[in-house]
Order: sequence, then C-alpha cells, then structure tokens
Amino acid sequence: MSDILALSKLEIPNNTGLSVRTRYAARILRDAVTQTYRRRHRLAADTSLPQWRLPDSDETSAWQGKVCIVGAGVAGLYFAMQLEKAGIDFDIVEASDRIGGRVNTHHFTEGDKIAHDYYDIGAMRFPHIRIMDPVFKLFKDLNVDIQPYYLSNPKTPNLFDNASVTSSEMGDILTKLSDAVEPFITLLEKDWDQGFKALMQADQYSTRQWLIQEQGLSFDEISRLETYSTGTGMFEQAFSETVLDHFDFDVAKDWSRVEGGTSSLIAAMERKLATTPQLNKRVTAIGLSLDRNKTEVTISGETFPRTYEAVINTTTMGCLGQMDLSRLELNSRQQTAIRALSYDKACKVAIKFKNAWWDGLGVSLGSGGSSWLDLPIRATVYPSWNDGTGSPAVLMCSYSWAQDAIRMGSLVPDGGGKNAVLLELVLNNLSRLFQNRITYDQLTHLVVDYHAFSFSHDPYSLGAYAKFSAGQFTNLYPAIRQPAANGRFFFVGECASEHHGWIVGAIQSAREALKTLGIRFDLKKLLHVLEQDSKTFEVVEPGHSEDTVLYHLVQHAVQEKLTIGRPTY
Repeated sequence: MSDILALSKLEIPNNTGLSVRTRYAARILRDAVTQTYRRRHRLAADTSLPQWRLPDSDETSAWQGKVCIVGAGVAGLYFAMQLEKAGIDFDIVEASDRIGGRVNTHHFTEGDKIAHDYYDIGAMRFPHIRIMDPVFKLFKDLNVDIQPYYLSNPKTPNLFDNASVTSSEMGDILTKLSDAVEPFITLLEKDWDQGFKALMQADQYSTRQWLIQEQGLSFDEISRLETYSTGTGMFEQAFSETVLDHFDFDVAKDWSRVEGGTSSLIAAMERKLATTPQLNKRVTAIGLSLDRNKTEVTISGETFPRTYEAVINTTTMGCLGQMDLSRLELNSRQQTAIRALSYDKACKVAIKFKNAWWDGLGVSLGSGGSSWLDLPIRATVYPSWNDGTGSPAVLMCSYSWAQDAIRMGSLVPDGGGKNAVLLELVLNNLSRLFQNRITYDQLTHLVVDYHAFSFSHDPYSLGAYAKFSAGQFTNLYPAIRQPAANGRFFFVGECASEHHGWIVGAIQSAREALKTLGIRFDLKKLLHVLEQDSKTFEVVEPGHSEDTVLYHLVQHAVQEKLTIGRPTY
C-alpha cells in the first residue's frame, strides 16, 4: 500500500494542456488504479478491464444523469433506496406484476383469522452471525418485526431406508462431512477475507472430488452423506459452496424470521421509496449507444429504447441471458458467466390443515425444526409459532433441492399452484414419515388448501439461487464483479457476492456496485451515503483504506481528464 499511498499524494498541474511530465504521471496513475482494481476484484493480470472514460471535472459537480435498475427484488430496491438518499434520478423496471423477486410470501384463504396463514416461497430464515449484520440492521432501520426461528428440534422424526433415524444418529453419520469442512469454517470465522482466500485454493474441486481425493471416502460413504445432508446431486457443486453452506448453518446458534412473512421486508422497502417501481416492464435488450456515452434499454411493447447513464442489472443470470446484450461489449468471461454460472433448483409444497395434527405425534406446537427423509418430499419444516391447538395450521410439507426439486417440480404448475398427483404424493410421504401413526385418509380429510412452487419453472427467476460448480468462483465470479460497457453496466445480486442464497449477498453486491458507480461518475454524495453505513458492512466489504486510496487516485485522473484503463497518448 505504501507505493499507492505515495502516488495518491502526487501533484499534477491543473491545466488544460498535458505536458510531458503530466502524461508520464497519468501513465503511473493509470497503472496504479488498474493494479488496485485487479487486486480488489481478484482478477488475473491478463484479465481485460473496462475502458472507462471518466467525466470531465466541470461535469461532476452537477451530474444530471439517470440510472436504470432492472429488477425489483431486494438488490434492486436496496440500490434504489441508496440512490434516493443521494438525490440521483432512476427508473426501476420489473418484468412481473409484483415486486420482491425471490422474496415471496404466499397467503392462503382468508377468513380464518389466524396469524400465520402463509408460507415463504423464498427467503424464510436468518442466522444471527456477524456476516448477516447488514440484514438485521436493515430490519431495524425499516422497523421490520422479527421473531425467533427454530432451525433444529431433536423431537422431529426422520426416515431413511424405511427406518426411523434420530437427530443424534444423523449427527454421527454426518461427522465425516463435518470433518471435511471444519478447517475452512474455522478460518472463515477468524477472518472472512483470509478464510475465503484459503477456501479458493480448493475451489477447483467438487464436493464429491474433495471427499474422494482429500478425505479418502468411498462412493457409498459419499452417497450416504449427500442423502442425509442435502439434495440429490448437490455434491457435484463446488466444495467451496458446501463449506459456505455449513458456515451459514452450523455457526449460528440463534435464528430469526420475519413476522407476517419475508415479503413484509419488501413492503417496508417500497414504503421508503418515493419512486414507484414500474411493473410488467420486461427488458428485451441492453446496449451502449452508438457514441458509447449512454446505455439503451429496450422494453417489450415500447417503440423506442430508453436512454440512461448506467444500467444496474439485478435479475438472475438466467433472466439476463434471455436479453439481447450484443451491444453491451461484454468480455468473454462475462458472456460465459451469464450462460454457465450454476443456480440451484428448489421446490416447496405447503399445506394448510384444519389443525396442527403433528402436535399430537410428538412435535410440539411452535417448536420448529425439520424432518429429513429419503422420500421425494425430502424435508418437512415445522412452524416456529403456535396459533393454538384447534386453529388451522400451515405446514411446509416438502422442501427439496437439486435433482429432488426437479422431480418434485415437474408436478408443479408454472408460476406455482395445485396438482392432485402432487398432493397425493406429499400426503403419502407424510404418513410414512410418521410411521403410519396418521394415515393418508386421515390427512386427506384435514386438508383445507395447499400450494406448491418450483423456482426452475418460474419465468422471472429461472433458478432458486446461485450455487457455483467447481472452479466457477475462481474463474467466472471475478468477471461479474467488474462493470461492463465502458463502466455503464453492473451485475448486481446474490450471484455477484460471496453469500449465495442470502439477502446479505444481494445487499453486499449492491453496495459494491454503488461504490463503483460513485467513483465512475464522481458522485460524492452517493459515496458519502455509503460511507455513513460502512461500519455495519466491514465484515462483507473490502478494506476502507484501499477504497479511499483508489477514490483519490481517480480524483487526480478526473482533474486531468484522463482515461482509466488505456493511455491518453
């Protein structure tokens, strides 16, 4: 850092003509900024960088540009909230007829007057670990009501190979998996940045490969671990993803949920915005204007493209890949990332029953926890609240991932809904889980309503959440952390973070893009807004000293009307 700090103090003549000395200083500044940018974003030395033309100094004091945010999920809404604080004009466009993205709460029939007549299709639980501090701060700032969520419960039944398995027995079986991930979890707990760098040394392995080559386990041992711990086929994902999953779930001692469903967070975020998200606005193309000084967004049904200074994409890679991006000047790694970055599949089935029948079978009301089994429903999640013995009760009867979710999802209508064959399957599996202490016929007569949702069949997500394959963190992830289109297009969302599948990932990636946007267009008020919140985000953001140095280096370049990323002579 000492050489960069020295450069940040370099004085460049503030004149309109570039002397030999100034041009030499410009080259040093350009190289220093480029190296710093590469180091921050973990880019290889030969990785191409966006060719940024920074605004002239007389343009920076009164920037009149407008930003387009594509997607009104958590990342898009959070981005919009920060832009409004900084007084920056924007549009936020959403393809569907609702905001919230993968945060979605389904409410059942009205009239029963029970407090929890819903289930969360998407995000539903939040661990109290330091990494998640920004999310809990957001809850507090928006006065979102959070209540306890009980992740585990030793009294819930489990079923494997048609036999009952206790929670303690499951723990013994999973010891070999715990042994594999524990060294990395210890490093992440001690120092996230350093631990993540160490984890990336194992990123070229799938979980299956790591367990074979580094842990010496057999095919049968690995298959059993996968069956007991996650979805079928999930061990083909990167070993780094398995470690991160265990970090999030194993480290936390306490968990919370949002009272009323996680969509209550979305409603609170919307109330903070003066700018209304525009619904049913499906983006079909994004590209640079002919002079490369603007970004154009084409929306289905609109005659002419809209023009913006910058575009922030918060959709999933699957949805982004359906747009025409041929004029966006994406590099080859970015194009590959859009097509190839892996997303997990997830499927949920919830049933509203006339009463909480499981209370009479050993799972107390409000005790939460989950049952695990090798039948198609795979996991049953019990509510962490108590609405009374005689009241109707909603049970998440099935939560599945990977290949299990594909098979279950084949019975789910597009956009979610009902299927008689699906209901029959779920009720049969529940009866078997409880060793026929409640029969299929008894369960059938208790059903009031039901609903199922498969993210793979959702045209507005095309996948549940990022779950990278081996090598994708080290080879493709850096590409989507850098802007494209001459610094006018940004990848934002949980996929563009180190915290896949969590709201904190969406927020983290949004803040990183906000910082880069602020530096790119010299938006000092925006950078000040971000700095005010910086302490909450220390655990998920790069060191502030380096950010500050980079910012000042760019200011020197702005004063001399230089180009970052290529020579001006």
